[in-house]
Amino acid sequence: MTDTGPVPDHRSAGGRGRGLVVVAGGAGLLVTVLARLHATRGYDVLPVALCPFHAVTGLWCPVCGSLRAVASLTRLDVAGALSSNLLVTVLLPVLALSVLRPAVASVTGRPATALTVGNRSWVVLGVAFGVFTVWRNVPGLPLSAWLAP
Repeated sequence: MTDTGPVPDHRSAGGRGRGLVVVAGGAGLLVTVLARLHATRGYDVLPVALCPFHAVTGLWCPVCGSLRAVASLTRLDVAGALSSNLLVTVLLPVLALSVLRPAVASVTGRPATALTVGNRSWVVLGVAFGVFTVWRNVPGLPLSAWLAP
């Protein structure tokens, strides 16, 4: 048996970019379906509660209200989105940029610089989620009623 050389890596930048295009397209499709459901059902977008944390404890988790926030954004209701879930609404553009940037670079053929998140950023994000969760669940704190979905 002879060695034919290195095995080609099929996980090239173009392959990843196409995958990101598919992910971005799928996310767009899901947002479209969510907007349509929201238009017909109002704030009761889905017939079941999705948050097991809220079902068990009665408290709002950090992502409770995020579906409502996205549905509000599909109608360009930024105030409604911020009211449904402030943290997710603020982080959505960062998430969209992190997915779309390499996808656009893949389609255009330009190199994409990666958005990197260091350990300090993860700690800050974790603290932000923790403070947000406590703040939205403690009655009497300023804006706590507005932060609850």
